[in-house]
Amino acid sequence: MNRDKLTRRLGNLLGVKNWNRLQMRLKFHQYFHQLYTGKGKGQPARCYVYIADGRTAHGGISDRLRGIISVYQYCKSRNIPFRINFTSPFNLDMFIVPNRYDWELKEGEFVRNKSVGFRFFNSYSHIDEDKEDYFSLLDSKKRQVHCYTNVTIDEPNMHVYFEELFKPSKVLQDALDKCHQSVKRRGYVSITFRFQDLLGDLHERYATELGSKEDKEDYISHCLSAIERVYEKNKDKISKVLVTADSQIFLERAKKLPYVYVVPGEITHIDFAGDKGGIAHIKDFLDMFMISGANHVYFYSYGRMYGASRFAKTAALIGGKTFTVLRG
Repeated sequence: MNRDKLTRRLGNLLGVKNWNRLQMRLKFHQYFHQLYTGKGKGQPARCYVYIADGRTAHGGISDRLRGIISVYQYCKSRNIPFRINFTSPFNLDMFIVPNRYDWELKEGEFVRNKSVGFRFFNSYSHIDEDKEDYFSLLDSKKRQVHCYTNVTIDEPNMHVYFEELFKPSKVLQDALDKCHQSVKRRGYVSITFRFQDLLGDLHERYATELGSKEDKEDYISHCLSAIERVYEKNKDKISKVLVTADSQIFLERAKKLPYVYVVPGEITHIDFAGDKGGIAHIKDFLDMFMISGANHVYFYSYGRMYGASRFAKTAALIGGKTFTVLRG
């Protein structure tokens, strides 16, 4: 039995809320107990803090943004100040900064000691869109609560919350302006591919490379054909097809199509960053913002390609754009 089936069975047996409480306690004692046992210094400010500090797996950009937005919604509903402590593998404000809500921690606000609450939810919490249960699990009598989460709440209105929280930093906006110049004529559609390590160039854990050159070429050919079909369907209304993927090998092939635009930069995954930090991750944000500006957003998977990726869908939701899944 795989982990997903096991946790769903536990959720059915114990009830979703009890399962989440159990998972939270196990995670706390395994990885976080020492951080919160001391008296520490300072009185916690009243706020909820979304945290991505590298002490556990946080997921990719879309997972983190979904978690941020879900805690923000909770804080709005309870009239509680909301903050973000996103420091791994870069500081979030390198790429996106506060827009209409100031979520940055102020000096002296952030405290780690036994007077601070702890909340943990991941993909195995199985509580997406369960607003009532999720919010009740977030409730705490503590003045400050630290939240590690990728839960999605109110997906259709994600663009509203995102716009309240974020706008591009100057570094990101300058880079976006250059990208827009390349696709500005009649607009564009986007199509996203998630290979993980199937082509042998991402080296992502949990993924296995295809065994032969012939198999790899078969996958590449199916994906190139998908780009061609998307272009043919939309060519009367666009000048370019934006292609995003987690394989440089595939992007180099896709760029040979005259109507394809690929955002320049290095491919990274922020949960498998190794020693890559800072500006190395700008392409992730460029891809996301460019997808959010597309006329129509597509996601394609074939065979063993990862079909549950939420990156392109999150970008589409942020931009309020139509999202379509294509299968090979």
